[in-house]
Amino acid sequence: MKIDWKNRYEIEQINIYDSDIIQFDYRYEKRQIYLTCKSNKFNICFCFIFSNVLFHAGYKKTDSEEDLAKGIVVEENSQQLGQLLNIQRAGTDYRSSWFDWGVSYLPVKMQMHSGTVIQIICDTIYYKSYELGRMMPVWPDPKKDYMKIRHGDINRINNIEVHDSLFIGFSYDDKKRELYFGCLNPYYKKKDIFVFSDVACYSMQSCEFLGEETRIWALYAEEATKEMIVGTLANSNMFQAAQAYKMNKVYFSCDQFSSFTLGFDLASGDVLLVTASLLEYKEVSYL
Repeated sequence: MKIDWKNRYEIEQINIYDSDIIQFDYRYEKRQIYLTCKSNKFNICFCFIFSNVLFHAGYKKTDSEEDLAKGIVVEENSQQLGQLLNIQRAGTDYRSSWFDWGVSYLPVKMQMHSGTVIQIICDTIYYKSYELGRMMPVWPDPKKDYMKIRHGDINRINNIEVHDSLFIGFSYDDKKRELYFGCLNPYYKKKDIFVFSDVACYSMQSCEFLGEETRIWALYAEEATKEMIVGTLANSNMFQAAQAYKMNKVYFSCDQFSSFTLGFDLASGDVLLVTASLLEYKEVSYL
């Protein structure tokens, strides 16, 4: 089924209630998100492909273990969509998301029982359901030989060389609250693998995509606090969506004394920000 702006409300008729998210892959070079949910009531899976992704973000609000889907809805009068449009009109921020003129973008939200929210703004959604079969994991579990980086030793990221490596997208495991991604460096013949655990928030938006500029320009750290996620950091390029949650009653499971935020600047102008309490890193050589 193809869903765009014209038939956007059909997505709200898809019954994913009490489903588990078992796959979340962002294919960066294609600007596509692959999201698969497994029903706990029926022997089926729901598969969504979000095409021409303009913006997406995830917010973990509580520590509840009951992180099952409530549903996916159209986000009417999306504040994030309006903010991105105003930035583009002003022409003052290169890293802002870039609209394709004449396209009616579709902002949707997937909501979980725990309060977790996944925001996606795209132009088309492809959907299908299928009977549950054997599914292979996309990423391996972290091994014991990974370098472990926490809040207190975040400066160790300075020893990780990712400049000019090729960004190949990422996967997010909502149940484990882990985000996985890798990048390739053809010059040094190596692959860098990053596994973020206890993820409180992540965000990435697609800018004016410049050909094949998928290279990583820099890796840096920011101090992560609850206030930054909900308020101050919302003024930065990537966390403007957090302004929709600037309320005192909102709680993010983010400890300012144990969590940190890492940013990956890309040559295309995009930035990926991840707030977590643990990073496991490994460098792998390849021929």
